[in-house]
Amino acid sequence: MPDSLLLIGTVYWDRVKWPQFVEAGQRRNLMVHCGGHVSDQYLQVCESSGYKFTDRPRTGQKLSIGYPYFRATAGLVARVALMLTHTLWRKILPAEAEQANAELNDQVYKLLCAQRWKTASEIGMFSLSDVMLVGTTDMQHRIRLCNTAIALKNLEQADDMNRLLGSIDWSASIRDFRFAVAILQNRHSDAIKVMKEIGKSDPVPINSPD
Repeated sequence: MPDSLLLIGTVYWDRVKWPQFVEAGQRRNLMVHCGGHVSDQYLQVCESSGYKFTDRPRTGQKLSIGYPYFRATAGLVARVALMLTHTLWRKILPAEAEQANAELNDQVYKLLCAQRWKTASEIGMFSLSDVMLVGTTDMQHRIRLCNTAIALKNLEQADDMNRLLGSIDWSASIRDFRFAVAILQNRHSDAIKVMKEIGKSDPVPINSPD
């Protein structure tokens, strides 16, 4: 794996899969240089990276790029670009960490608004990696946890969501966060109790991406 991509960290590659990224790059080479025909190099590089073929092509066989493959690969490359950009942004321009952190929170928020749950969960988990948490405020950290949990809940990954929410103590948090966590965990009686405490006043606008 190239050093520049190693900067992204294991959180990303565990989620999005390095082998798929390798296969996409190798298939690009086939399309540009071999007319789409499978080469021994394509098979060797893909398999050495751990890529598992659903139906292993033969050397010389012509591959195509249908819409499902193109859509999945375009999304993969976009996620790599976003994560690599944020990693290098912090490494090269550490003085802009505050701006970078706000922008990353905004990206996850926009993905939730678009109901792109899988991508939101992947970018959300990346935003919670040690490197991405450098320079964040406690509120930014908790917003990231809640937003990632929203994505996981909509993906019906309740165990992952609860593990994530259980990674910190919410009891001393502002009421807005306690309300959000109660709703995510379907603790409706607790949510009602906090909602009554909040009443008509809401001092913290929790819909802010920052």
